[in-house]
Amino acid sequence: MNHTKQTFVARLMMLAALVCTSLGISAQNKFHIEPFAIDSYDEVTVPVLLDLEDAAAQAFQFDVVLPPELEFSKNPEKAAERLTPGHSLSFQNGRVMVISGNMKPISGSEGAVVNLYVKVREGRLTDKNIRIELTNPTLTKPGEGKFDTAVKLDVEAEGTDVSMHQSQIWAYLPDSELTVNPGGTTSVAVAINNNFDVRGFQFSVTLPEGFTASDEVIKSERCNEQMTLMVIPTGNEVCFTATAMNTLPVIFDNDGTVITFNVTAPVDFKAESAEIKLHSATFSTDNALVIEPMPGKETSTVTLINGVTAYGKAMTEISALETALAEARVTITEVAPDVKDDFTGAEITEKINDLKAAVEAAYADMTLTGNYDEVMAPVEAIKAETEKLVEDAKAAQKVFENEAALYQAYSDAKARVKELETALADALAKIADEAADVKNDFTGNNISADITALRTDILESYTDKTLVENYQAITEKADKIQAAIETLVADALAAQLAFEVEKARQESNAAAYAADIEIIEALVSKFEDALAKLKETYPDFDSMSVESEIRDAIQAEREKATAALDAVKEEGEYDNKVDSTSIEDMIEKMFEQAGIDSITVDNLTGDAKYYDLSGHKLSGPVAGSVTIIVYPDGSTRKVFVK
Repeated sequence: MNHTKQTFVARLMMLAALVCTSLGISAQNKFHIEPFAIDSYDEVTVPVLLDLEDAAAQAFQFDVVLPPELEFSKNPEKAAERLTPGHSLSFQNGRVMVISGNMKPISGSEGAVVNLYVKVREGRLTDKNIRIELTNPTLTKPGEGKFDTAVKLDVEAEGTDVSMHQSQIWAYLPDSELTVNPGGTTSVAVAINNNFDVRGFQFSVTLPEGFTASDEVIKSERCNEQMTLMVIPTGNEVCFTATAMNTLPVIFDNDGTVITFNVTAPVDFKAESAEIKLHSATFSTDNALVIEPMPGKETSTVTLINGVTAYGKAMTEISALETALAEARVTITEVAPDVKDDFTGAEITEKINDLKAAVEAAYADMTLTGNYDEVMAPVEAIKAETEKLVEDAKAAQKVFENEAALYQAYSDAKARVKELETALADALAKIADEAADVKNDFTGNNISADITALRTDILESYTDKTLVENYQAITEKADKIQAAIETLVADALAAQLAFEVEKARQESNAAAYAADIEIIEALVSKFEDALAKLKETYPDFDSMSVESEIRDAIQAEREKATAALDAVKEEGEYDNKVDSTSIEDMIEKMFEQAGIDSITVDNLTGDAKYYDLSGHKLSGPVAGSVTIIVYPDGSTRKVFVK
């Protein structure tokens, strides 16, 4: 509006003033009002600005002279941004006076100090320029050392021009953008902004090439029920003319849509967008005056967005989603073959299909372009779900592989335990068969306990799913048990061999000892026989001393043999020799002491006759006994035959 433009110009002037100040132009004290416009009977706030050079200024006054068209709607008010609570304002007959009760200066160097409130007098709003004047300005500050005197400062005052507009009106297209599909139809609204009663209006609408407008026009609630609307198409331009058959305005209220009509796009609409232009608007008043739109409001446009553009973009995004899902399925087949059937992406496919249906529906009702982000909102979630599908499949495959590995490890571990149990049983059978004498020392109870402990470890690791990572340790334990079984057998066989060697040693030693005892017992028998025969032959012979000596010698040989056997009780070979020759010699000497010759068989006479001590004839001499020899000359001789 003009008010805005004038404000903008005023601000530019203020900026220029600041620039001039920076270039060395002296600042000055000045009251002024920025230009503004009035287009209604509503109250208008008019700030009075003070550019202040002297920071000590604290009080002022000026007169406000309004044009006849304006009046004060209420008393002026302080601008709190620059005046303190100690400043008081009085107003009478257009004079504004501000004093400082607390001797505080005015804040800042620029901006409003007072707000005036004015309005147009009833019936005085017309299209003309008027002016508000500021006169008789006074600006003071305290005098030095005196509180009851004031120093006047130089100050200027400048009023402003005010633009009044009675007839403010224009027609416009309220929608900046509309969507239409090739061959589709969209609804175009026309609105009017007005500050006076409109008795009729007319405007034209230029359509894009190939577009057509329907004859049917929908009137809004703003329209007079008896409003007559003529629609005259000429090529791609449509003229709308409205009049009322009664004395009421053709439209009510001051702003908003008045009519709506449909526009159809050609089937071959390919451009991304096209433009509808409203122009050539005129309006009539109560007194039949023709009013044109406000400057700058002569035309209005709405951009028609080709819905197929958004549709194509949407379908491209959907196709990308489908491709990504297909690629995800291929990846899943490659990296997660064992669980791929659990990750088909069926739910994602359903969501893609739902999105596709939503796009189709939005395209059909031409909301896709305007609501594109809303309609396509699921895209990012579907992308994330597709990516997650692959990651979940990988994770599931890992779980599957871990479970398979765990089960395989459990099966292998159980089989290994079974092998160990079988190996132990076979080992014990072998020990029983090949090491029977020592088997009780090689029961394998500790190995059996280790196998039981291993079985428990395997079950616990399987239960807490640590068997795979602990499998090496399980294997090492199994290997140790296997080695222990092999060692058990080897030790048992070695012990059996040692047992047999020891047994053979002991048996050999016992046999050698028994042989010596047999020799000794033979000596005892020989001694007893010889002694009996000696006593029979020489009953008067005192054999006690000889007998005792021989018995002691035999006992000594017996004790010597026993000592030799005791010496090799733990180790060593039995080493002893019975001195049978000495004992036999002692027996012969016993006979010699009794007067019996001791001879050998070789010394016997071949033609002699032989008798035992009982007189029985012998076929030959008997070694180890006393024999009576009768020689051919009749002589006799008792001899002990060696």
